[in-house]
Amino acid sequence: MSAFRSDALQVTLSNTGEGDVAHISLSGVVDPATSGALVEVVDRLRHAAPHTAVVDVAEVTFACSTLSNFLHRVRRALPAGAVVTVVHPTPLICVILTLSGLHWVKILEPEGDRGAAVRSPRAREAAGAASYAARPARQRP
Repeated sequence: MSAFRSDALQVTLSNTGEGDVAHISLSGVVDPATSGALVEVVDRLRHAAPHTAVVDVAEVTFACSTLSNFLHRVRRALPAGAVVTVVHPTPLICVILTLSGLHWVKILEPEGDRGAAVRSPRAREAAGAASYAARPARQRP
């Protein structure tokens, strides 16, 4: 496991040397000021060449287009045909990914108490915005 830090972001990268899946956990603020840690992760991925990258954004407190740029870099660092999956996104992160046109990113998001569903941003658009407006907001501790 490797950890990368900037002032407002911590990134953990694990399982890159032992298998085909790289687990990337982001915690904190994802913006241009914290992109240095993200560049280090992409460099490490390029050398490990896993076939799948799972990016956990559950602990992201703020994100902007830097997150989309990071996911593009992750995809380019992986071998052709590799899969990038985002897990535990907030509704705001889902909007950012949808507006960024990242149709190739799989998103694993909670669906209330019914478990989880994998959807791409295009599939969420096809489902309609009304279904997202009806979803209750997350409760913060």
